[in-house]
Amino acid sequence: MKRLVCSFIIVIIIAFNINAQIGINTEDISAATINIVSQGNTSTTKAIKITDSNNMNILTLTDEGNLGLGIDNPSTKIDLRSTSRIDNAIGIGYTTMTASDAMAGAIRYNPLITNGAIQYSDGNKWITLQNQPPKALVIAQNSTQQSFINLGTAGVPITNWTKTFDQNNDFNAATGIFTARRSGIYSVSSSLVFKIGNITAGPTSQVELSHDGGASATASTLVGYTSSVNGVPLTISCKSFHYLAQNGTLKITIYQSTGYTQALSGDKTQNTLTISEM
Repeated sequence: MKRLVCSFIIVIIIAFNINAQIGINTEDISAATINIVSQGNTSTTKAIKITDSNNMNILTLTDEGNLGLGIDNPSTKIDLRSTSRIDNAIGIGYTTMTASDAMAGAIRYNPLITNGAIQYSDGNKWITLQNQPPKALVIAQNSTQQSFINLGTAGVPITNWTKTFDQNNDFNAATGIFTARRSGIYSVSSSLVFKIGNITAGPTSQVELSHDGGASATASTLVGYTSSVNGVPLTISCKSFHYLAQNGTLKITIYQSTGYTQALSGDKTQNTLTISEM
């Protein structure tokens, strides 16, 4: 009896270690452990379809080899563009494989470099995809009718602008100060119109509009008057390029020595400022 029991146990153990193969829609089960042959030959024919407990699509594999996750009719080799699910993100991990072993076209997420980054293989090396943040762009207008006294402090900042656009919130409209988020070249353009007033002629009678870059260079437009002007609005504009270091600042200033107090026009469309990161 003991020999019979031992023999039965051995038979069971052997049976469970036999490599089984399964064929679906095929009698040839020699190709793989599980061999599934799709029926039909169109792009919409489903070879495999899996749904969840709510009958929502989880996985679809078509006859032509397109894999869809959460989508019924994948149109690419891997398609995650589900309209019924919100979790369409792709999670990419790290690999220590060399770029040549991974081969050209492979991608990975590398957490070992600063701030982490997505990299792709060109077949020889891993290349980091550069993150290009939105460049600074400021568009502002001014309708405050700010005034500037004759022979006042040189370079009085124009303040209390109204922003119509500020890509990265780099411009303080109240103080009129732009702060560079990163080092680079910035294009600055300003145009101002003063109220109708009087101007006294003289060798030092002038209005100066400046783009004050602080530690960077200051660019100015200077308009001088060799003859008196009465009842005429003054128009002045300035365009310049500035290299600003990270956290460097720039402001628009006015100095005037026309013999009278001058005030900006109340029409905001006449007093404009644009700052653009190159």
